[in-house]
Amino acid sequence: MIKQHGGIFGRNPVFNSIDASQWIGVPHNIVVGNTRQTLTGSTSETEIATFTMPAGSMGANGWFRFRTLISTTDNGNDKNVRMTMGGSDIVNTTSGYTDEECTTRITQVWNRGAENSQVMMGATAAIDPSESGASLTTTSINTAADVVFSIKGTLTNAADSIHLEAFSFEVCYIP
Repeated sequence: MIKQHGGIFGRNPVFNSIDASQWIGVPHNIVVGNTRQTLTGSTSETEIATFTMPAGSMGANGWFRFRTLISTTDNGNDKNVRMTMGGSDIVNTTSGYTDEECTTRITQVWNRGAENSQVMMGATAAIDPSESGASLTTTSINTAADVVFSIKGTLTNAADSIHLEAFSFEVCYIP
């Protein structure tokens, strides 16, 4: 089950009743998915989960942290996971998963002084998020507007599976 919470300033009655300055620099979850979602039966790229980050949630200098727990079937077939922000890759496991793997990935993206300028670790880095095999990724997605995030998967064999076991999305507003 995906639980999506309202945005911050201006959209959520809890935040509306509190001085917004109290939330500057305080991370909070926007969405949590803790029910297993499975991709199987297709070799086409297929959406596993999607959610929206409300407009203005990051500010010009804020950041978000996207945590995922993924497992896959055990065989030599390639399984690819791709996560997008406003249609742009923030994770693309181009090397793919081939064995029964369970991985926790933490992806963090920072706005760089403007709500339409981001920097992050290389989106095409290998499975382990700490590896530095890819250069930095930059994007120019307008976080002053609602931004749609998507977790997608591709199987080379339709009998295989990718399991999104859980995920969370945390955002920190910094003007």
